[in-house]
Formats: sequence, C-alpha cells, structure tokens
Amino acid sequence: MNAIKGTLSLVGLTLALSACGNGTGSVSIIGVEPRAELTVDVRGLPVGESADVSVSHRDRTFTLTGTRVLQDLPLGAYDVTARTVMADGAPYHPVVERGRVTFTEQDLRATVKVTYDLPLTGKLTLNVAGVPAGEATALQITGPNGFKRDLSGVATQTLENLAPGEYNVTASPLRFENFTYPAAIQGSPVVVQRGRTGVVNVAFARDPRFGHLAVRVLGLPEGTPGDVKVTDAGGSTRELKLSGILTDLAQGDAQVTPADVKAGGMTYRAPASVVPVVGADVASVDVTYAAVTGRLRVAVNSPVPVPAGTVVITGNQDVQETTTLDDLTPGTYDVTARPFTAGGWTYMPEVTGAPVTVRAGSTAGTEVTFRPQAAQPGLNVDVTAPHLTLETGVLGADRTLRGRVSDDRGAVRVTVFTGSVNLGEATVTADGTWSLGWPDAPFGPVDVTVVATDDAGNQTRVHGRLTTNLPD
Repeated sequence: MNAIKGTLSLVGLTLALSACGNGTGSVSIIGVEPRAELTVDVRGLPVGESADVSVSHRDRTFTLTGTRVLQDLPLGAYDVTARTVMADGAPYHPVVERGRVTFTEQDLRATVKVTYDLPLTGKLTLNVAGVPAGEATALQITGPNGFKRDLSGVATQTLENLAPGEYNVTASPLRFENFTYPAAIQGSPVVVQRGRTGVVNVAFARDPRFGHLAVRVLGLPEGTPGDVKVTDAGGSTRELKLSGILTDLAQGDAQVTPADVKAGGMTYRAPASVVPVVGADVASVDVTYAAVTGRLRVAVNSPVPVPAGTVVITGNQDVQETTTLDDLTPGTYDVTARPFTAGGWTYMPEVTGAPVTVRAGSTAGTEVTFRPQAAQPGLNVDVTAPHLTLETGVLGADRTLRGRVSDDRGAVRVTVFTGSVNLGEATVTADGTWSLGWPDAPFGPVDVTVVATDDAGNQTRVHGRLTTNLPD
C-alpha cells in the first residue's frame, strides 16, 4: 500500500445531500461521475426457494435469486420485474413495488420491494362416480363464513374462488330398482388452501359383484397429472392421471403402481401399494407423490459473453449464462468460476451463495458476477476505489473531523461536505490519517459526507452523523 502524501488541491465540487425519513440521501459532485446503489428486497417465498427477479438498465440485465444490493450503478432508469415461482407445488405471484427507479445526481439510493404471495383463494374438485344412468342425486357442501351450496351430484366438477378453510361434503342416497345406493365419501372434511386444489371423491355402490376404488393423487404441483396404474384381482389394468374413482373392479387385492412424474424440472415419486376391494364397498387409497430431486438456478451476470468452461458446477456442468439445472440429486454443489479475458480486458468472478445445498422439491440459487479488473495489454488501469473511514460520535473540543484513508496506487484527495456546503479539502498525512478543522460547527447533531478520490478518478463516499456539544 503506497503512502498517501500531502494536502491535495480541491477540484470545484458541488454536493447536495437530502436526508429522508428512511435514512437515504443523495450526493451530486460536479466533475465526478456519481454512482448509484439499488437494494432489491425479496420476501414472501418459503425458506430455500429461489426468486426470479430481473433488473434491467439499457442493454444490461441482472438476474437475481433473492435479496441483493447492487452497487456502483451508472445513473439512469432501471426496470425491476419478477416472475411467478412454483414453490411446494403452488404458484407464488410477485408484486413489485416501484417497478421503475430513476437515479439522478440528487437521488442515488433506492429500495425496491418484491413481495411474493399465494393466490387469496383455492379450489375444490368433486369427483362423482357410480350414479345410474338417468338418475340424479345432490351434494351438500358447507364451509367457512357460513358457506353453503347444493350441487347436482352426477358429474365431476370443480368449485373455484373458495375462501381458505375446512369444507364438509355430504351426499343424499338414491334409490334405483328397489336398491339403495349410499354414497361413500373420501376426503371430507377437506381443507382448501390458498393457491391449491382440494379433492373429495363421492362414489355410489351399485353392483354387489364388483367393488370400487377411490384414488386421490396428491403431492404434485398444481395442474400436473399423475401416472397411476391399478390392476385388479382379475388382472384388468386401469390407468389414472387425476384423482378419481375406478368402478367395477374384481373383488380381491388391487395393485396400485405409480410411475415417476417429471414436472417443473423435478422428479416426483410415490410408493406402490396393495388395496383390498370387497363387494360393493368403496375402498380408498391415497397416492402421495413427493419430489426426489431438486433444481439449482445459477445467475450469471457479465457485461460480455462468458467463455465455455469458465463457470463450472459440481459434476463438470458448464454454465455460460443464467441457467436453471433440473433434476439434480439432493446434496451440496460447489460453483467455481475463473477469470477470463475478452477484448483485451480481464474479467474477475465473484461467486455468491456457494457451495449451495440442493433440496428435494426446492430450487436453490447462486450468483456469479464478472467485473473488469485489468485494461488492455501494456496498460495498468486503476479500477479500485480508496478505502475510507470517518470517526463519528461527539466532535471534540478542537472541532476537527478525522478519519483514515488508503489506496493501493497512490495519492488520495479527501473532501468533506455538510448539506450543500463544501467544508473544504482535508489534510492527509503519510500514515493515512486525514483531518479537517471545523471551528464554526453548529451545536447538536449534524450529517456530513466524506468523499475520497484517487488519481484514477475512483471514489468512495462515507456518510456519518456527529454531535457538537455546547462548551462547558
């Protein structure tokens, strides 16, 4: 680290600092290009789930998988967008508060909130089977907040826009050819959840020589069909994609064999089972799928194309752009990135969130960001900003502001501002200590901004509050 020498001349600068209730402010310095800071606050998703958020500025887009602070941004307009995420089999819809942010010299910091949430209502599917042709019956549904509805019970139907809560389904028995057909109801009471579909099966037994089997297909993402085969005691095989009731099965043990289902980049699996089917009774079985693989979203942010082999995931998976890796075995995955050269510039990687744990049923996230660190061959360009501190608290009796500054290349100018007033350029000693007298400092708390600028024009700003006490 080179020693910093002397007191440096002040370039004509003008700064405007406006403090807001949330603690943000802005600094504008003529002759120095200011940089902005954008905080994207993502909330509402289950723990371990990856968001899908983009921040766009001109021809540059950042892809984010969670809360992130983007720093050193050029001034201008930034658009923040987010897309629906499937988590635990249900859709989480995003709401972006303040989707466009425009940074100016008077407004250099902003926060955009992205809030994910489930739909406010759910659905209930009623599967009905076994009603003799030409006959009719009725279903009675009761639920929260005094909900009550009578429905024709001759066909499968789905009730939408239901308030979350517990629903009870009953069915009136029917008479046909001097026989009573009572209803066997599976899954009632049922809890309807936001963004999800509850299932109730209603079956009417009709022939004592055969039985029925009510099957509920559970655990798959909303709208994803299952893949279930049921073989009865007589060797007849039926296929079932959704929850429903299989009628006229031979009496005896029925073999229920689910096949793996792929949905949303993951594999779901359910165990096989054996269900006794007896007489005119309605047997029931739940085929419950669960994810056995997970996903990994790798967000690659680079101002230029990334060469092959630069970003590698455990298992030698090569990633050159933002990618979601599907059907990964649960476990820990490492993400490595190496520097690369393009157009005479060297781009250095920064990996965030690695190693990363991939869990079954979840999409984990990690980010790789490349930044230029060296110039064209033969040149040595400084792109590193100085390190700067400010001593806050009570201003001493000598009314002098102090701190430390350092830079890896050479001299640094330190200038101090309060509000729109330039207090002057500080004295920097060889050991990196800077100081500036302020004999007419006002009594009470006061906000100051310190700006350190190196010879290459790189800047660091520090904001702080000091208190000046009344003299004894």
